[in-house]
Amino acid sequence: MALSVRQIETAKPRERKYRLTDGHGLSLVVHPGGGRYWIQRYRRPSGQSAELNIGVYPVITLERAREASLEARRLLAEGIDPGAAKKARKASKTGDRSFETLAREAIDHIARDWSSQEHHARQVSHMQRHVYPWIGHIAAAELSAPDVVSVLDRIDRSGRRATAIKLKSLIGQILRYGAARGWCERDVTQELRGEYSKQAPQHRPAITDPHKLGRLLRAMDSYNGEYATRAALMLSPLTFPRPDAIRRLEWSEINWDQAQWEVPASKMKTRTSHIIPLATQAIAILEDLRPLTQHRSRFVFPSVRGADRPLSNNTIRTAMLPLGFTGDAIDGKQPDDRLVTGAGFRPTARTMLVERLGYPEHLVKMQIGHVVQDIHGRAYDRSTFLPERRQMMQAWADFCDEVKGRV
Repeated sequence: MALSVRQIETAKPRERKYRLTDGHGLSLVVHPGGGRYWIQRYRRPSGQSAELNIGVYPVITLERAREASLEARRLLAEGIDPGAAKKARKASKTGDRSFETLAREAIDHIARDWSSQEHHARQVSHMQRHVYPWIGHIAAAELSAPDVVSVLDRIDRSGRRATAIKLKSLIGQILRYGAARGWCERDVTQELRGEYSKQAPQHRPAITDPHKLGRLLRAMDSYNGEYATRAALMLSPLTFPRPDAIRRLEWSEINWDQAQWEVPASKMKTRTSHIIPLATQAIAILEDLRPLTQHRSRFVFPSVRGADRPLSNNTIRTAMLPLGFTGDAIDGKQPDDRLVTGAGFRPTARTMLVERLGYPEHLVKMQIGHVVQDIHGRAYDRSTFLPERRQMMQAWADFCDEVKGRV
């Protein structure tokens, strides 16, 4: 029985994919994630069974799918394999370039907007490990949604769902880059609606109790490792930036006259510059470090491996471990007393500034670096409420001193 548009529109996803048959080998495959794909089943002139991917619904309407089915049957009547004919047409348009070739060029282009070389290297590594061995050889024009799903499923089965979600997004960017340059027709990840969508946010461990924060700060005070690492450790709770920003802090970003850290847009997730007012305690840390590192490195916290590079990515987190902070508990106390990473100071400060010190949430979110909009939906400028934020950062540093002094 032939399909109707109503049947297609009301078809609900099930636990397993299933088909709605239209006739003459044409069917609509309904995927568990909600995606719907037109497939033409046929037998090649050699007698082998095969399937022709016609496209995704509703981009390919019922009428267009039937036209494609009819064209495939006409080619078969002439002894031509419609699948092979489709591949030949695409190859003539694109030069049969492989997906890996496209991906490497696209990533080099996309990386211009990424915040760090480390992020670039991480994405290249993921592609080399999880993607290229499986679909890198496929012509970019021939890559299909099921090809991408097979890669993502394999990653997911290995326990790396977050990686699968990120790679789906990256593959989509690559294919859109290719489509704009004629390497492929479209971004097939758009057909994966509901598949490997964004995960619920994973909340980083954070301390939100003043007594526990005091114990943490006292333990940090006792750190006797490399001096630059200790300084970075002490500056983190006073400024609560992203860990990547603090380890790559450069002396040129410190405005001594205004007592503020001016983070360039290239280091911000929002891609806009950001101002962090520096409390007197933060200035003191930097002043102590200035004669030790400024003359030999542009980085405030240079690596022990060489002054031309910043501290390594996990230095701040690793420095916490000898202080008695494990992944399960602090000093063997309650399970919520979890390891505080450099990034963990952000939710700590955000919660305590609002709940303990009474600052408005929009002011705190602005200082953390989140995009905050006015009543007209326009994002505030980086200098908005700067006097209020300056006073708030000093009050936060004083609060840290207070809880650190409690025993």
